[in-house]
Amino acid sequence: MLIPLSILAAVLTIGGALALRRGWSAAGWTGICLGPLLAAGLFTARMAAPNVVIAGQKATERMAVAQLRTLLWAEEQFITHGGRAGLIGEMAGARPSPLSAPVLRPTFLRTIPIDGGTAATVSGYAFRVFVIDAQGRVHTDDQGAPPAGATHWIAYAWPSKRGISATAAFCINAAEDILQTANVVQGYNGAEHVPTLDACPRGGNGRLVPGTGSDGGEWAYWRGKRTRRAKAADAVAPATAAPTAPKSTSTP
Repeated sequence: MLIPLSILAAVLTIGGALALRRGWSAAGWTGICLGPLLAAGLFTARMAAPNVVIAGQKATERMAVAQLRTLLWAEEQFITHGGRAGLIGEMAGARPSPLSAPVLRPTFLRTIPIDGGTAATVSGYAFRVFVIDAQGRVHTDDQGAPPAGATHWIAYAWPSKRGISATAAFCINAAEDILQTANVVQGYNGAEHVPTLDACPRGGNGRLVPGTGSDGGEWAYWRGKRTRRAKAADAVAPATAAPTAPKSTSTP
């Protein structure tokens, strides 16, 4: 698109100069004025476009983290009133649940099929929740409901269209440990490639910690620091921490 317009700018400028030589002053000055103006506009657009794209992707990434915090709030409501952690379909009202009303907005009802289940898509990102019960069994959407007392969970967010909607991927848990990865090594992208349960690195107590994940990518705290809730959760006794080695990770 920019190349044809650049040619047009050159044609206007050269044509204007030729028109002046022939005595066509009005047409000549019009071409000479419009050509450089168009060229300047193209240069500005070319320099600014990458920054605009990056700014848009960063805004989409911030929105993804906000949606993960919404999932955190919804899980707390589900655990408090339902006795266990919930899956996205249950919390959004697409599946039966022990609650009388959904705790997630209808925006989470839009889903895409992925290997082993479905993922919700919101504002350029895909979202998936894994619930782990006391026996270490893993539960995801499109499977049976987790049993009562299953309160340990982890949620992932990754770009619906990597490199277009956004690039980074994120994960969060009940302690609001939020990790991010540049998603260069992993290449998480919509339904084509999705995070597995243990993609995010974990510490010995089941907490999410910066480091190299099982996916080979480097994960770090969102914006380089822990949230206040995560810092407060450091005082939780190990006996109440999430299981560190689920018995089954067959689902992606």
